Amino acid sequence: MYKFSVVIITLNEENNIGKCVRSANKVSDDVIVIDSGSTDNTINVAKENGAKVYNVDWMGYSRTKNYGVEKAANEWILSMDADEFLSDKLIRSLKNTILENGTIYLINRLSSFLGKWVRHSGWHPEWKKRLYNKNEFHWNDAKVHEELTGYIKPNTIKLDGILYHYSYISEKDVKDKTEKYARLLALEMQRKGKPPKTLKRLFGAKYKFINTFIFKLGFLDGITGYRVSIMNSRVVDLKLKYYKFIKNKKNIQ
Repeated sequence: MYKFSVVIITLNEENNIGKCVRSANKVSDDVIVIDSGSTDNTINVAKENGAKVYNVDWMGYSRTKNYGVEKAANEWILSMDADEFLSDKLIRSLKNTILENGTIYLINRLSSFLGKWVRHSGWHPEWKKRLYNKNEFHWNDAKVHEELTGYIKPNTIKLDGILYHYSYISEKDVKDKTEKYARLLALEMQRKGKPPKTLKRLFGAKYKFINTFIFKLGFLDGITGYRVSIMNSRVVDLKLKYYKFIKNKKNIQ
């Protein structure tokens, strides 16, 4: 059963980490939590549920995840976020999967927005690369939307079951994450040296709304799809503004 370790990064996730760790315990006896300065009860809850907890200053998503991998006892790693948990069907898939070298396993994530599951809007299906061999792959240096990379081109296999993701739990959460991801995306644009093209600057936010709500069938999610479309549009708008600040060498911390 215990073929891999589970690595979870956390910051102030006391409301989610218990359920996340209990879920991870069903597929692994080596659950690693890397906490980056939680001021709530996250660490205690994680320990009470059997996780091994390590404290480290925040190094960015990729480097913090890679640090957690270094603490793992097994070669194979299942990466989870603190606000995720495994469905029963996914647990069975993980237990029964015969792991193959050179392969990254994809897990289908279903996310919620203010308490509603989002089944369209470009959010689902959402196949995430989450189960991999640490001797073959690692997280790249992207500031946001980090990806697994390695020296070989991996095979990919989709696992049955759902990874439930409790995201955007309040209006404040929506506002904070919108601004956070916009800043990180702007910094990522700077890191890659890819400034936005003219059409992107002029119409990027409007197109993002139309793409999410119409082309990605957000309207089928009703008012939730509309609000997700507005949020996505807002991220693009803020990202472009933050990038302009960076270009002008202003501090956007």
